Amino acid sequence: MVNMSKAIETLVNSNEAFGLLTEPEIEKIRNSHQCKFFERGASIFLENEQPDGLLCLIEGKVKIYQEGVGGREQILRMARPKGFIGYRALFAEEDYAASARALEDCVVCVIPKSLLNELMVNNPVFTQKMMCLMAKELGLANRRTVALTQKHIRGRLAESLLFIKETYGMEEDGRT
Repeated sequence: MVNMSKAIETLVNSNEAFGLLTEPEIEKIRNSHQCKFFERGASIFLENEQPDGLLCLIEGKVKIYQEGVGGREQILRMARPKGFIGYRALFAEEDYAASARALEDCVVCVIPKSLLNELMVNNPVFTQKMMCLMAKELGLANRRTVALTQKHIRGRLAESLLFIKETYGMEEDGRT
């Protein structure tokens, strides 16, 4: 598990957008962020809650889901380390439309909304890269939706398995 005090360094060194921040901007994040540890199965956020900052997944795996008929969960997407979760609601200034749960032990850093807004106003290159990353996520979601609605069950299963492999890779045994 990543050292909580080094979590922001991990994010800055591995995320394209945060790598574009200046040292004073990174220092502001160091001074105002919050890192949280979530055990496997813990809720990170729930549908209808209000976001208070940008959630950056530093380590672990997270599923974003909505509860459907009869309490059945519909997984919308899986999040991988060094990515963002819950950002749609944050930028839309809405409550979360879905929930997030840790699939394994996770470390999540929260960058306060006020600081994120300040960084985006003062660093247009950072803002542009954030928009690019989010647009890529949207494109992936759109392609996935079309593929999953137009394929038969075997095609959907194959698509899902390939997506999981591409997102998380293989275990050390090379089979799992």
